[in-house]
This record gives sequence, C-alpha cells and structure tokens, in this order.
Amino acid sequence: MNRITRGLISLAFGCGMASSLAQASVIQSMTIEEIGVASGGLGTSAASLGGGQFSFLGSVPFSFTSSGSADGAILMGASQGDGAFTPGFLFFPGIVISPNTQAGAPSGVVDAGGNLVLNLSGWGVNASSGLGYFPVPPDIGTLITSLKFRDAASYYYTADWSHQLTANDDPSGVFVGGTAIWHLEGVAVVPEPGTVWLVGAALVALLGARRRKPL
Repeated sequence: MNRITRGLISLAFGCGMASSLAQASVIQSMTIEEIGVASGGLGTSAASLGGGQFSFLGSVPFSFTSSGSADGAILMGASQGDGAFTPGFLFFPGIVISPNTQAGAPSGVVDAGGNLVLNLSGWGVNASSGLGYFPVPPDIGTLITSLKFRDAASYYYTADWSHQLTANDDPSGVFVGGTAIWHLEGVAVVPEPGTVWLVGAALVALLGARRRKPL
C-alpha cells in the first residue's frame, strides 16, 4: 500500500469518525407533546404549573394545560412564525398568544456529557387583539433541560425556563413584572450516525478497488 493510498484511507476513516461524533450531537428538531407522555415521564418539573406548556404569573395566574396534544416540530436553525409548531393558547378571553421563533432561529446540541444545550434566544409570542409581539427567551440561569436516550437518532427531552417581562418587552406596561413560564417536552431528533459512516465506507471501498490487480 503506497503512502497516498494509506493517507486517503486514514483520512476517510478519520472523517467518518469525526463527522459521526460531531453531527450526531446536533439537534435537528424537537416535537412538542403531551406532558409526561412522549418524554417517557420526564415531564415532572415543578416549573410547569397546571401541567401545561405555558404559564403566566402576574396579577392573574394563568396556565395552559395540554390534553392529548401532539403539535409540530420546532426546527433548529430555522425561524418559524405563528402556527408553525403549535396552534397557540387562549390567554385571556379574546387574547390568543402564538409562540414563534421569528426573532431568531433556535439551535441545540447534545454535549459530551449527554446534556441538552439549547439556544432559545429568539423565542417569543405574538398576542392578538393588537397587543403585538413579546420576546420571552430564557432568563439567565433559568433554562433546565433533561434527556433520555430513545434510539440512535432521537432522545426524549424536556426544557423548562422562565422570563420576567420588562418595559422593553411590553411597552404598553400591561404585563410588565409578570413571569412567563415554559415547559416543552417531546422527541429531539439528531442525524443517524450510520448515514455518516456510509460515506467513509464508500471511500474505503473505492480505494480498495484501486488496489486490486487484474487477473
């Protein structure tokens, strides 16, 4: 085996290993499911008031409780508008809030320790009745996540966080000082490692074919 061939095989093997490890940790999407069901019982956080996806602590406490819900998927690396991954919640009579990521695409990885690390800085809601847009990303130190292995391409996850609304969030002052509390759970999807290995295996096979001598 000459030096070039050995080098190419090593490169193919190394790329396969590195790509597999790196890409397998990147979250592609996260579904939103009924509390405690899709996550395999992980959805037990005390932060989820009333067992729902969204709660608000203010002059009038409020909680949306999911019931058999199976909403769409939050896409990592893509901004999504109203109705893309959940139909929204009836907040007060006549006011519907619609979660979205129009202010910035979310991202997420599973780190070397098996922890889910999320960037939800673009999380927000549009409120009907002319109330407008409210940014409600996780306040510093409030985001808590958990993971449970499901299969080679997915995990059960939960994500809890809170955001206290300021005058910058709500110029009208109606909800200033109130705290939005979020609880999400479902299935987090990652690229299947085997698909990456196919590329490296194909390169190795081609190099092996080059080395065969004709009869």
